[in-house]
Amino acid sequence: MSWAVPFSIHIVSYRVFGRRAWPWLDWSTDGCSAPLVGDRGRTFDFTWACRRHDFAYRNLRRIGPPHWSATARDRADARFLED
Repeated sequence: MSWAVPFSIHIVSYRVFGRRAWPWLDWSTDGCSAPLVGDRGRTFDFTWACRRHDFAYRNLRRIGPPHWSATARDRADARFLED
């Protein structure tokens, strides 16, 4: 499987298959760092969206150019909003 698949699959599939399917990638997270919201907003649990956002940034940075770019960061941020 491609290293990019974890960025493109539905968040539920990411939760279920992620670490088992791609154990060589960096799965570390510092949780959500939104100062007022944290992991949980008033009506939504951001935990998994934050984890995938951390996953994207850590692994794209690790892989390096051309994958670590403003466009890639924008895509990771857009995915966060979709999740």
